[in-house]
Amino acid sequence: MFAGQWTRTDVLDLGAGHPGEDAAHSYTIDQQSWKGSRTSRYVVDPAALAKSDAVLNDTRLRITFDGKTTVDAPLGEFFGSGLGEYDTRTLFSSIDASPDGWYTAWWPMPYAESAKVELVNTGSVPVTGGTAQVSSAPDTTVPKALAHGELGYFNATAHRGETTPGDDWVFLDAQGTGVYYGATQSMRGLIPTGNRREYLEGDERVYVDGSLSPAAHGTGTEDFYESGWYFRDGTTYSMPTAGNPAYEVDGDGCKYDCTGAYRLLVGDAVPFGSSLRFGIEHGPASDKLADYSSTAYWYGQSGYQLKKTDVVQAGGTELTSTYEGDFDGRPVTHKVQSTTSPVTLRLAVDRQNGGVRLNRLSDQANSYQAADVQVDGRAAGRWLQPLGNQTSRWLEDSFDLPAGLTAGKSAITVTLTPVPGSPAWTASSYEAVSRVAPFSDKSTPSAVTGLQAKGGDTNEIDVSWDSSRDDVGVKSYEVYASKTAGSVGSLIGTTPVPGFRHSGLGLNETWYYRVRAVDGAGHRTALSSAASATSGRTAIVEAESLLPAISADAPVEAQSSCCGVTWSNNAQLWFRADSAGDKVVVDFDVPATGTYDLNAVLTKAPDYGIAVLAIDDQAVGQPLDGYEPGRVVIAPPITGSMALTAGKHHLSLTVTGKNPAATNYLAGLDLLKLTLR
Repeated sequence: MFAGQWTRTDVLDLGAGHPGEDAAHSYTIDQQSWKGSRTSRYVVDPAALAKSDAVLNDTRLRITFDGKTTVDAPLGEFFGSGLGEYDTRTLFSSIDASPDGWYTAWWPMPYAESAKVELVNTGSVPVTGGTAQVSSAPDTTVPKALAHGELGYFNATAHRGETTPGDDWVFLDAQGTGVYYGATQSMRGLIPTGNRREYLEGDERVYVDGSLSPAAHGTGTEDFYESGWYFRDGTTYSMPTAGNPAYEVDGDGCKYDCTGAYRLLVGDAVPFGSSLRFGIEHGPASDKLADYSSTAYWYGQSGYQLKKTDVVQAGGTELTSTYEGDFDGRPVTHKVQSTTSPVTLRLAVDRQNGGVRLNRLSDQANSYQAADVQVDGRAAGRWLQPLGNQTSRWLEDSFDLPAGLTAGKSAITVTLTPVPGSPAWTASSYEAVSRVAPFSDKSTPSAVTGLQAKGGDTNEIDVSWDSSRDDVGVKSYEVYASKTAGSVGSLIGTTPVPGFRHSGLGLNETWYYRVRAVDGAGHRTALSSAASATSGRTAIVEAESLLPAISADAPVEAQSSCCGVTWSNNAQLWFRADSAGDKVVVDFDVPATGTYDLNAVLTKAPDYGIAVLAIDDQAVGQPLDGYEPGRVVIAPPITGSMALTAGKHHLSLTVTGKNPAATNYLAGLDLLKLTLR
C-alpha cells in the first residue's frame, strides 16, 4: 500500500488455462486428481423456474391510447428480458430482480383523450397479486400534434415463433409514418451440436419507405447488440442502449443455447414516411433453426406522409440481376441506361409538398457514381453513391430535395450532371416522392404488365415483369402458376421484387403464370395476362436442402458460404467426419425414370479427407482427395452416369481415409446435377 491506495502486484491463477503460472511462481501441485473447465450453476427448483418464466412470457402488458391498442407484449420482454427475470437497466426501462424489485418503464407515451393500461394473463399459471403505478402529466399541445401527425403513438409490437429458413426474423413490418427505436429479442437456438451459437451470425437488414435495397445492413447479431465474439462466450451486461442480460445453456428453461438481448436506437433511430421493415438473419444466411421472440419499440401513425407523384423510365440495355440483401436469390430484369452526359427530368410533384425525394433504380456494378443536382436551375448538392456490387447489381437509392426548392410547385425540372472522373451514371428509372400531410391510401396499384417466363437447362423457371405503380408503393406481388393453359392455377409465392424463381420442378414441364400487385393497404390488382415457359432437362439438387440426414456417423449440418468460397445457394452439406469409414446418408428425389449424366460438386480444404459419393450404394465417379493446402476451394466436378427410376433414392458420402498432409477427415457436398439423356 502506498499513500493509502492498494496496488496489485501479482496474480496467481491455478486454472488449467494458465500453464505458465507454475514456472513464474515456482510452485508444483502434487496428487492432482482432475483438470479442465467446468460450468456450475446455482440450484434452482425447475418447477418454480418454469412457473416464473411462464408468468413473464404469458402475462401481457396491453396499453390502449385513444381507443387503439398499440402495446401488446410479454411482460418480461417489454421491460428488457424475455428469457427470465434478470437484472436489466436500459435508457427507458429496468428490471430489478430482487424479491421486492420493480419493473419500470419511462417511455414517453402521448395520447389525446384516454389511456388504459392492462395486465392480461394468457397462460395457465395464476398471478395472484401485484402492485402497479402509472404516472401521467397534462400537455395541451399533444392532442393537436397527434391530430396533425407531428407526434406518433407509442407502440410495442411483439411476436414469437420458430424461424423460417431463408427468411429474416422481422422485428417490425409497419405501414404509415413513424420512428423505430429498437427491440428486445429472446433467441432460443435449436442447434443441437457443433457451433450452437451460429444463429448469432445473422445480420440486421432495414428497408425504409418501400425501397428494395437495405438502408442499413449489419455485420452480425452480436455486433448489432454492441458486443462481439458471441458476447465473449456468454458474458452478460446491461448498458443504457444495448445489453445481453441473459445467457442460458442446457438448462434454466433453455434446451440448447439461449441469448436475451436488447438494442435501443436513440441517436440512430430510423424514421419512415410510408413503411418500415426491420429484420435480422438467424445465422449467416437465415439458415439456422431457432425459436425467437421479440418486442419492437416505435412511435407511429397510420397515415402516409410520402406520396409517389411521378415516375420516368430511363430505358437502355436489358439487365438481369438481383438486389443485395433479403432478395439476392430473385432475378429481376429491367432496362438500364449508362451515361456521362447530363440527364434532365421533368417531374410532377404535389404543390403542397414539404420537400421531394428522388428515388433511382440503378446498376451498382461500379461504385462511387456521382452527379451534381440542380432543381429549376438552382444547385441542390451532389448525389454520391459509394456502394458497389458486381454480383447483385440492382440498387435503389435516393436524394432528398429541400422544400425551399420544391414547395408551391406542381412540377420541377431536375438536371443530373455526372461528375467528371466518376463512373458513368446509371439509371433504370426515377421516381418523384412528395412529402405531404398525412393521408390514407385509397388507390389500387397499376395492373402488372410485361410478364415474361424463361426456362433454361435446369428444372427452374424465372418469371419477371414490369414494376407496378402506386401512390404509396407496392408491398408485394402474388405469383400464380398452373400446368394448364387458361387456368389461373394456385398461389405459389409472394415477392416484393418484380421477379420470381420457380424451383424444384419436373423436367420438360410447361408452366403458365399470372401475377398481381398488392399495396400496403391491401388493395389488389386484377391478375395479369399469362406467360409460359418450359423447364429444362437438368435437375439441381442442393445437398444442404436434403438435411436432416437419414443416418450419419458424425455431425452433419448446412454450412453457409465462408472462407473465401461461395457455394451454390450460399451453403453446402458439411460432414464433420473424424475417422475413416464415417458415412452420411440423405434422401433425394429423381423427377423422372431414365438414364442420367451426373455431376457432383464437392469441396476441398486442408482438413478434408478422401470422399466417395454414391447413389443407392453405387459409386459416382472416382473418390475425391479433398486435401487442398492452405485454402478452401470448390473441387472439379465428379462425373458419371446412372439409370434411375422416378422417386426417392439414397445419396451417401463416405470418408475412406485422408491424405497424409490433411489434418482431419471432413467432407463437403455442394450440389448434385442430374441431366436426363
